Amino acid sequence: MTFFFKAKIFELTALEIAGTIKTFEGFGFQPKAILVFWNGRPELVTTVGRRNLNGGIGAATSPTNRGCCSVFETDAAATMTGGGRIDNAAVVQRNAADGTATASVDFDSFTADGVKLVIDDDLSTTMQIQILAWGGTDLTDVAVLPFRWGTATGNQDIHGLPFDPSTNSLFLFFGMPSILADPPTADEDVIQLMFGAARSASPIQQYVAVGKEDDDNASSLTKSYVQHGECLASIAGTGTTSPDARAAFVAPLSDGFTLNILEHSPATASSAFVLVLKGGQYHLGDITTLSGNTAEVNVTGLPFQPSGVTVCNIANAATSLESSPDTTNVHWSLTFGSATDSTDQASLALFSQDAQASSAVTTGIHYSRWYAELNGFAPVYGRFLSYLHSNLDGFTFQADASYVPFFFWYIAYSGGGFVPPPPAPPAVVGLQTGGGRDIEGKGDAVYLPAPLFTKPRRVTKIVPPEDEPQPSAPPTEDEPILATAKAPDYRFTGGDFFHETPAPSTLPTPPKIRRGKVTFKLPQVRLRIAPGVVRIEGKARIKITVKEGKARLGIPTPRLRIVGGYRRFKDDAISLGMNRPDLEDALGEWIVD
Repeated sequence: MTFFFKAKIFELTALEIAGTIKTFEGFGFQPKAILVFWNGRPELVTTVGRRNLNGGIGAATSPTNRGCCSVFETDAAATMTGGGRIDNAAVVQRNAADGTATASVDFDSFTADGVKLVIDDDLSTTMQIQILAWGGTDLTDVAVLPFRWGTATGNQDIHGLPFDPSTNSLFLFFGMPSILADPPTADEDVIQLMFGAARSASPIQQYVAVGKEDDDNASSLTKSYVQHGECLASIAGTGTTSPDARAAFVAPLSDGFTLNILEHSPATASSAFVLVLKGGQYHLGDITTLSGNTAEVNVTGLPFQPSGVTVCNIANAATSLESSPDTTNVHWSLTFGSATDSTDQASLALFSQDAQASSAVTTGIHYSRWYAELNGFAPVYGRFLSYLHSNLDGFTFQADASYVPFFFWYIAYSGGGFVPPPPAPPAVVGLQTGGGRDIEGKGDAVYLPAPLFTKPRRVTKIVPPEDEPQPSAPPTEDEPILATAKAPDYRFTGGDFFHETPAPSTLPTPPKIRRGKVTFKLPQVRLRIAPGVVRIEGKARIKITVKEGKARLGIPTPRLRIVGGYRRFKDDAISLGMNRPDLEDALGEWIVD
């Protein structure tokens, strides 16, 4: 099973002839779905400055399944001038102030390494677009669905998906929610851009970010809204300074999903799109940074190691924290970025200042920061975050400088199907071992002391967890239990290989290895030596016994699985041995010299 995610920035060149095929490759896999962001900037290097906004969001899974929303706002206009549109026959568009499309790019096909787009109506100026792509065999179904939502409060069922999203899908919502009609439709009264997300796995996790400006005002009226627990929002009414439509994701349906309409002032339902990805693993969360913190920040507790992370925010120099429920923040700002590692990260941003006699619009594109927020009052960047790397249960990022605390939300992606998060564990993160190395663990743990691999010694007693059955037979004199995984209270007794201690604790030195690493993590127990060769997964106890010079790994429950074979031990180190994949419900064997 495979799951892939990648985000890359590409150039759409001006004055391309209609019908021209543009091929964008370098993803490293064949995509199944794409999401596209743009703000109109044309530069191939990191740039920020005042400029008309030509922005939007689009998505596609096939030549007949796509959609986009686009917005336009004039910079330095004495009377606020702008408009937007939605279209279900394009993936990228630019529009004029009245919402009329001035350029249109459609989806053509996926290649083995990327995507082909086709020029329908040529662009008058060059612009960069950021394409997020997903692929792999874990991703079983994908679709873009236009839908209408709102009017009456309470639950509303949305139908029309060609598959059952079930409980392992990601829903990515986007649109211009001030539009109250089916696509293609334009609006020149209120300019809005909305992006929201929800996962269908329990517990439901969801966020939304939306910004607006009123057209034809003598001075600018711009607002933003960001909120957890909601996936759709609108600040649609002319002169409106608070959200007038909001909705939360409730549950998946066999051909769609259920929303809870929290409020919807317009008498007509709002329009939106959703890109649905079924399969893989997804986690949505939020972070409020610490004041003055420039140290590396480790985000932990995810039930997987991310393949990539997308970040979204509306913060700016005047407002840094999450909106209060049903209350907007001042100014229209949006920062959107994605990363897979420290060398592969980029972000786009926009800012429109509130209460100005002439409109003040700034846009930015950054090719080496996961998060690059616009200051707003001056056309410069304000705050930066760099994505460093993923971890077994999260990821690590770092601020470029000392900032006041600010809020942002993120989406993390991975494969393998959803793994429910563990119950609240003891505080056992980064346990320090005697050898100065860290073992990360939550919930149950496996402790394998170094003496096991040099001079095996007996353990005379083990206290199994109360919620697990006693061993079917006690160990014989020549087949003692040397190590075990056990319950969350971390109670170990007897012999040289068990100890009783509350967490956190100092643990015995782990074995030295010549390649790879040894890690322990629950609710899936994982012992990994040389990545991809030996891996043990499961929730039950693991015991290691010694008999006639051989160390044997016992699997007392069929829920455990060994992927790999055995290793030879010599001089306290592990070298490569035979690789036997997919030995389900079986015994692995380690040879001890």
